[in-house]
Amino acid sequence: MLFDDTNKVQYIVSRGSSNLTNWIKDAEYRKTLDSKTGIYIHRGFADSAREIYDNILSKLNTDYTTYLTGHSLGGAITVILHLYLMKAGFSVKQSFRTSTSSTLSEGVDGGLSPACGLSVHSMSKI
Repeated sequence: MLFDDTNKVQYIVSRGSSNLTNWIKDAEYRKTLDSKTGIYIHRGFADSAREIYDNILSKLNTDYTTYLTGHSLGGAITVILHLYLMKAGFSVKQSFRTSTSSTLSEGVDGGLSPACGLSVHSMSKI
């Protein structure tokens, strides 16, 4: 995480898989109904995102604009964190992910999951 107190901006960066535990999470592809969002999410990605969310929530400032980015597993986590933070009342300006894995179920945003592309940008329709 990076905080810019002058401009009231916070950045959250999630890294990609780097160890065996991460690879196991990548492989846990059963969809599970997520209690925070009410949508079906890849179980391994959701577990990882929830763990990070629980660890960072108390450090974040609701008065700051939030940007998120991540690669691979971190890209999937970025999409889920974006949703969690929006639900929690944070101003999430933009998310960018570089990854090809599908995180969310189809039909979330007009038919095709925003997680299927390279860039989330704004998910305010959700």
